[in-house]
Amino acid sequence: MTVTWKKVAFEDDVILKSLLTERGSIIYRNATGPAELLHGTDGQVLISGGNGADPSWADAAGGADIAAQTLTWLGI
Repeated sequence: MTVTWKKVAFEDDVILKSLLTERGSIIYRNATGPAELLHGTDGQVLISGGNGADPSWADAAGGADIAAQTLTWLGI
C-alpha cells in the first residue's frame, strides 16, 4: 500500500480559512466534521472527555501553576 501526501499551502486550505477565527484556536473533529475550539483562558489546560467527547478547556488541577505541576509530575 502506497500513501501519498499532498502539501497544501496555508492560504489555499479551505478548512483552515473557514474554521480558524482567532489566534490560539485548535481544529478538532466533532461528531459531524472539523470544528474550532477557541483558546482557553490563562492557566487553563486542554482536556479530553474520552472517546466520543469533544476536547475542552479546564482549570489546571491544584491551581494555575502549570510549571510546578509539571515538575511534580516529572518527579523533580
